[in-house]
Amino acid sequence: MIGASSVMAQNEKIDLSIAQKIKQEERLNSDIERLSYRLLDYAGPRLTGSDGMERGYKVAKEMMEEYGLSNPRIEFARDWPRGGWDIQKAYAAMTVPYYIPIFPAPVAWTNGTNGPAKGEVTLITAKDRQELQALKGTLKGKIVLMPSVTEYQISFEPMARRHTEESLKQTAEYPITQVQPRRRRPAPAIEAANCLMQKYSVSSIRKNRL
Repeated sequence: MIGASSVMAQNEKIDLSIAQKIKQEERLNSDIERLSYRLLDYAGPRLTGSDGMERGYKVAKEMMEEYGLSNPRIEFARDWPRGGWDIQKAYAAMTVPYYIPIFPAPVAWTNGTNGPAKGEVTLITAKDRQELQALKGTLKGKIVLMPSVTEYQISFEPMARRHTEESLKQTAEYPITQVQPRRRRPAPAIEAANCLMQKYSVSSIRKNRL
C-alpha cells in the first residue's frame, strides 16, 4: 500500500493554471491594503489574551460578514494560562548629564515598574555565562542596557526600487515553492542575561534599530 501510494503521489498531475489564476487575482484584484488597514491600524496590536485580540476577533468577524459569509462567529478555543497583557503607558528618559527622551517598546508580558522608577544605568558586556555569573548581586536597582545582537551593514544602494512591467510579469509567472520558516533562538549569553535582569534589575533595555 505504501509503494502504491508513493507511485500515485509521484504521478499526480498538478493544475498549474489554477495557481496562476490565484496569483493573477492577487496581483490585479488584491484587497490586502484594505484588509491590512482594518486589522493593523484600526484593530491595532493583537497579542494573545489581550483586549486587542478581542478587538481583532470582532473586526475579523465584521469583515467576513462584509464578504457575505453566512455564519461567521467567535468561538472559545481554550484557556490561556498566561493571562492578558496590554500596554497602558510606556515612557523612559535619560536625565543625567542632560535630558533625552527615550521611546521604549515593552516586551510582551513583562512586568511594569509600579510607577516611576529611577536607577543607575549599566551596560552588560559579558560574553558567556561565567562572566554573567560574576555580575550576580550587582544589578539590584539598576537599569540594564542589553548588548545589541544586530549586525548593521552600510548600504549605498536605494532601500526601495520601482518594478518594471517586465519584472512584474516575471514575478507573476514565477513557480510556486514552499519555504520552511526558521526560528532563531537568542544567543546563550543574551538568554542568561535576560534571566539575571528579571531577577535583580529595575528594567532592561535592548538596543535595536531606531
